[in-house]
Amino acid sequence: MSVVRKHSDPNPSFAAPTVASALDVLVAASGIVARDRVVVVGHKTLDHLLALVRIGCWNAAAIRPEAAAHLIEAADVVWVTDVAGNDELETIIHGVAAPRIVAFELPGDGAKGDLRRLLGKLRAKGLVETSIYHAADGSVIVTTRPTWLRCVIESGR
Repeated sequence: MSVVRKHSDPNPSFAAPTVASALDVLVAASGIVARDRVVVVGHKTLDHLLALVRIGCWNAAAIRPEAAAHLIEAADVVWVTDVAGNDELETIIHGVAAPRIVAFELPGDGAKGDLRRLLGKLRAKGLVETSIYHAADGSVIVTTRPTWLRCVIESGR
């Protein structure tokens, strides 16, 4: 998903498209509504919290990856940003219970080791739909749980 700003000049040679940042893509791809409980996991999360406030989400928290396993269980949406490596990603994935969306913001080339294995673990937790978006400063991977599956999981509790 790319956001392109149109230039008002009718000559296209002067209209340089602007691709959105990974944070802008993350906000757009998550489809967050005001009642969502959002947890941002990472080391540098202030910009993410401010973006959530700008879109009207007031039920958000930022936590460090090492605390994620115990604090993201009740989240509707989990954003993962600025995570050091696979060990931290494993901790986060282990704590995922029944969110609607888990999204990863990956800087630069998006290389995070064995991403296929980590996405497989999310699929095993019911996050079966995966979308990949490219941004100016990295990539965003969004995994979602279908509504029908989320209802089944919640009714079983």
